[in-house]
Parts: sequence; C-alpha cells; structure tokens
Amino acid sequence: MQILQSKPELGTSDHENLQMHQSHLVIGTCTSNDESATGPAPEEEEEEEGIISMEEVDLLNEKREVFMQGHKLFPSDKEFLRRMIGKVPLSHEKEILENIPLDPLEMQELQYNLMEVPPLFSHHFAVLCVVDLSYTSINSLPESISRLIALKKLILRGCELLMELPPEIGKLINLEVLDMEGTEVMYLPKEIAKLSGLMCLKVSLYGHANQYQEDTIVETIIPRNALSDLSRLNELIIGVTPDGEWWDGEVEVIVNDLSSLQELRTLKLYLPTVELLGALIGDDTSLIFPALAQFRFTVGRHEERFISRLPYEVEEEFHDMEKFEKGLKYVNGEGIPGEITGALKHCKAFFLERHWTVKSLSEFGHENMNKVKFCLLVECNELQTIIDAKQEEIVLRSLQYLFIHYMKNMQSICKGPVGKGCLSNLKSFALHTCPSLTTLFTVEMLGNLINLEGLVVEDCPKIDSLVSLQPSGLMSGLFLPSLKKISLLELPALVNISSGLCIAPKLERMVIFYCPKLQKLSTVEVSSADLKIIKGENEWWDSLKWYESDLSRDHQFFLDYIFVPLTRDGDLMAQLAED
Repeated sequence: MQILQSKPELGTSDHENLQMHQSHLVIGTCTSNDESATGPAPEEEEEEEGIISMEEVDLLNEKREVFMQGHKLFPSDKEFLRRMIGKVPLSHEKEILENIPLDPLEMQELQYNLMEVPPLFSHHFAVLCVVDLSYTSINSLPESISRLIALKKLILRGCELLMELPPEIGKLINLEVLDMEGTEVMYLPKEIAKLSGLMCLKVSLYGHANQYQEDTIVETIIPRNALSDLSRLNELIIGVTPDGEWWDGEVEVIVNDLSSLQELRTLKLYLPTVELLGALIGDDTSLIFPALAQFRFTVGRHEERFISRLPYEVEEEFHDMEKFEKGLKYVNGEGIPGEITGALKHCKAFFLERHWTVKSLSEFGHENMNKVKFCLLVECNELQTIIDAKQEEIVLRSLQYLFIHYMKNMQSICKGPVGKGCLSNLKSFALHTCPSLTTLFTVEMLGNLINLEGLVVEDCPKIDSLVSLQPSGLMSGLFLPSLKKISLLELPALVNISSGLCIAPKLERMVIFYCPKLQKLSTVEVSSADLKIIKGENEWWDSLKWYESDLSRDHQFFLDYIFVPLTRDGDLMAQLAED
C-alpha cells in the first residue's frame, strides 16, 4: 500500500483559503470477490462497496486525509472512512490501521489490476503534492490531472500499459519530479517544456517509438528544445530499448540541449556511437565530468534481437549510481577510441561487453583506470588476459569488484610481472564460463589479494588448481586472509584448491559442485574456526579423502556436521541461495 504524503505550499490566490494539513492518497485495487488480507466483508458492508461517495470525498477533503482502494474498498477502509466522518470512535484507530495489509508484495499484486485513474481524485484533491501510481495497469491519465495544481511529484514507474502522457501534463507548473522509469511511453508531449520547475525527469522510451512517429503528427519523440527549457533540471535519466537507428537523431537533439542545463548533476543516457560521446564531453573532458556527480553512459550499438546471458542482478550492480557514482558501458566496440579512454579516466564503474578486438584490459591504459572500483567483462572473444604488464607495476589498485563472464579465449588473469599492490583492494572476484582458462592465480598475485572476501569460479573446464606454483615454487605463508566465501562450480579438471598453500583462515562458506577429480582436501584449506557451511554432492563428500593422516576425529565430525548436500536434479541456484 503506497501512502502519498504532502504538505502543500500553494502560492496562487485562488487557494489561499486552503488550510495546510497533511494529505494522503492510497490507490490500489480490490477484486470483486474480496476475501483478501482484510478478511470477508460483514453483511452490512455489501451495499456500500464501490468508489467513495462525493459526500465522503468532501468531508474527507476537509480533513486532508483520503484512503482509497481503486474502484472498491476493503471493509477496513470503509471503517476508516466512517471514523474520518465521525461514525467510529477515535479510540479504534490503532486497531483499524493494524488491519490494513501492509506487505509490499501483496500491495503490488493488489495495485496491478488498477486499469484507470478515478477522475474524482483529480477533481477533489487539489492539495495533493505526491501521486504514485507505480506498477498499476493504468493505460491513461485523465485530462483532469491538470487540476492537481499543487502536485510536486508524479511517479509512474513500471506501468506497462501506459503509452503516452496527456498534453494537460504541462499545466502542472509546480511539478518537480516526473518519474516514469520502466514505463515505456511512445513520446513526450511538447507541453513537457512548460514544466519550468522540473528538477528530476526519468523516462523510458518504447523501442519501436519511431513506428508510432511515422503514423502520427509527432515530429520527434522528445520535442526539440524541450529539455533546454527545463533550466532547473538536475537529474535526467532516459532509458531506451536499443532497437534500430531511430534513436540516433533523437539523442543528437538531447546532446545539443544538455549544454544549456547548468544545474545538471545526474545523467543516464544511451549513445549509439563514440562520436556522440565525443560531442557530449567535448575536447576537454574536465568541463563536464566534475559537474556531473553521477552518470551512466552506454556507448555502442546493440545487436538487434540479441539476448544477453548476463544475470540481471549483475548488470543492476553496475547501474547502482549510489554505490559507483560514475560509470561507462562500452558495447560492440572495436579498437580503443580516445573518447572512451577520456571518459574512463573519470569512471568508478566500467562495463565492457562484446568488444571484438581487445586482447587485454590493459589496452585501455592502466593510467585511465586509476579510479575504477567495479569492472564487468562479458563476451570479449579475443581477450586473452586481464593484466598484460610489460614491467612490474602497480595496476588496478582501486578495483574492488571484478566479474568476468563468457570469455572464449581467455587463458590467464595476469601476464607478465605483477607489482606488489596490484589488485590489493579487490573484494569480490567471479569468473563464469572461461573454457580456455588454465591459470587463475600465481603465488605473487595471491599474495596481493589481502582484501578478497568472495571468490566464484564456474565452468572453467581446464583449471586443475586455483594456484599455480610456477615459476616461484614458494610454499610458505598465509594467503587470502580475508576470504569468507568460495564457490567452485563445474570444474571437471580441478585436482586441488590451493596447491598445498595455507589459505582462508576466516572462511565461513564453501561450495563445491561437480568437481569429480577433487578427491582430496587439505586441512589447511578448511582450517577456519569460522567455517559454518560446506555444500557439495553427497557422493563427492562420502568418497573424499584427506591429505593429512592425522586429521582428528573431532575435526572430521565437525566437518560432517556442517556439510549440506546438493543434488543435480534440483535447481542449483535455489540450492546455493539456501543457508
């Protein structure tokens, strides 16, 4: 249930007589056979089901509090209405409120069936400052929305059936936030330029909006010069399905308009070509990037009908601007354009997907990645190694998260000498589906990973050990002192984990799945006093042998106690998620 709150500050003379009270509006739905979370309706309630009456609206409007459940009301809401108009003692307030369902998932389901916005709310609630209709099935907004003269925030996230905004949106002169992320509209009306007080605009555009454009009198998907008129705009997020070339002309208009937005601090934009990135940042990248506290640029043309195999939550991590303020995604690229390296100097997050020529991440310049904390590499078929160092140097020292997915020809993580301090701040490292990878860690690199807390290695069929002792041969020391979680999944050639090195004294969780040649473990690999769980196949655990003949019975009993079996028949991801 979404409660919309406001403390309106009306400046127009027509509304000086309105008292400044708190206002609430709850919009959801209730199905016709309502035996929902609030229970069945008493018999005397049946005749009163439906939208609240005009008399009730007027009385509640005086109190500036309205609770509405779509087209029908739960019994508890009717009781609340009666209390508000004096028919129920105030002493019952706590009991009534406790009966109103508050579970967010349940409320999302209830809201989802709301098909239209009841016109009465925009006629009778002119004092509202916030309206949130997110994740409902509304397919239009009423013309009477223009009556919400005090409205400051209009939130329409994830409304899958809403395709356009009415021209009356331009009359909401006090609007500061218009948030339509996940609601793919065909176009923005030209009246959007009248919202001179708008400070935040988040919009998602339908992937085939150009087809709509050809069949209507709409000149552009985003009206020309509309953004430049929004001089107070400090947050602009435009999402678009990258289908076809229709977006090229639209984004050129946007880039031209951005130069006049002096207060812009947050920007998310898809740029089909590196030339457009160059037009945005200009010759001197220092002119735009310090002003932008947060940005996400996606550069490069997406292949039509291409379905990414990357898990949704991994890409969402890249888009977390609160965690990594400035980020660049470069997709389907060739070579190393200066526009990319110029932008990369300012980035804390870098996402490289399907680059066709790069053989190592080092080609982008170690000096250009000094600020990068998050790096996601996906399907770069020519990439053979991450770090290619010609001499011993400290590189990627700021990097905290490194995720690698589907690297067809990658053979090693590092090639050449490794400087002390290289990758020393890495906290989370994951490799998925690297069929040519033979070398994961050298001893020198392993010694740098003092902050690594999580390690995942999955579907790397040539890996026989996580640690290569060549050429060093060093066997002493304690490695991976911060490691808490390790997952080794589908490594059919894996014979040992650490080549006898003592690792992970703080290990809490170990998962080993389909590693048939890992027939022995060493106590130095599971010596942590913090170990809480080991997951693996029953057959593997029962046949497991230990390198040390002096493994105590108490230790063996402890390990058996914390072991949790995994099965190949069930959903592996669900089993891994369970504690």
